[in-house]
Formats: sequence, structure tokens, C-alpha cells
Amino acid sequence: MWLRLVPYLSMVVGVLMVVATSLALQKPPPPKEKPAARPMVSFSVEAKPKMISKPKPKPKPKSKAKAPPPSPMFSSSLSGLQFGLEGLDMNAFADGE
Repeated sequence: MWLRLVPYLSMVVGVLMVVATSLALQKPPPPKEKPAARPMVSFSVEAKPKMISKPKPKPKPKSKAKAPPPSPMFSSSLSGLQFGLEGLDMNAFADGE
């Protein structure tokens, strides 16, 4: 009879452990200590005198970009390449086999 209760007892113990773990993880963190008051610091900023800038030279006109080289032309002679796979040709694929 005790052997029939073992699965139920282990299930109850497991559920209690999960509940206890979740309660332990939900404990609020300890309150943070407030930092001690610091004395006030004051400072002043003096404005820099404006610098007289030299006029910028005119930019040189950009040269016209050269046309890109033409793309390579592939000829139709590439369609007849043989790879040495006997019995495998395009006709086998055309029949849907």
C-alpha cells in the first residue's frame, strides 16, 4: 500500500519545494542607505573670446567619375559543359522522373 503513495508524496514534496523557492526569491531587497549630505560646490565659467576665423578656400571642383568597366559577357558556349556524370542529362529532368 505504501508503494502506491510514493508518487503522490513525491509530487506533494516537489510542489512544496517550488512554492518555497518562489517565495524566497520574491523577498524584497533590503532598503538602501541614503548617502551623506555633501557640501555644495560652486564654480564659474568665463566665456572665451571669439576668434576671428579665416575665410575658407573654395573647394576644388570634383572631376567627373569615370564610367564603370563593362560587365563580362558570358557566351552561350557555357551551356554545353560536361561534368562526367553518365546517365544524368537534362532530358531526365524534363520528364519529371
